[in-house]
Amino acid sequence: MKVTPVDERTTRPLPGRAGVVVLDIEVTPSLAVEGRARDMIRELQQARRDIGLDVTDRIHVEVAGGAEIDEVLSAHGDMIREQVLAVSIETADPETTTTSAELADGTPWSFRIRKAE
Repeated sequence: MKVTPVDERTTRPLPGRAGVVVLDIEVTPSLAVEGRARDMIRELQQARRDIGLDVTDRIHVEVAGGAEIDEVLSAHGDMIREQVLAVSIETADPETTTTSAELADGTPWSFRIRKAE
């Protein structure tokens, strides 16, 4: 019996065509929210480096961005806080944030970080 992949994007044969590996590439709403959280972490970590903070410095974070960003903070705020060493993450008016950014999926947001005392 010969095993052949049906969809080249998501299916690959094992060596010797002994079987097939199939990946589920559907992005569920919860995975999309988690992806946005990880993008926010990456941006905040880069901002920490850009302003010269030490790896162990604690920060305060203010974010703005609407319902999508509020959803991210609600679902993954603790993870974000832990990863970026934030004492607090608060929603803010976009006019008070200093850095505008766009997440990988195109979601706009802005933020401001400052070193915690």
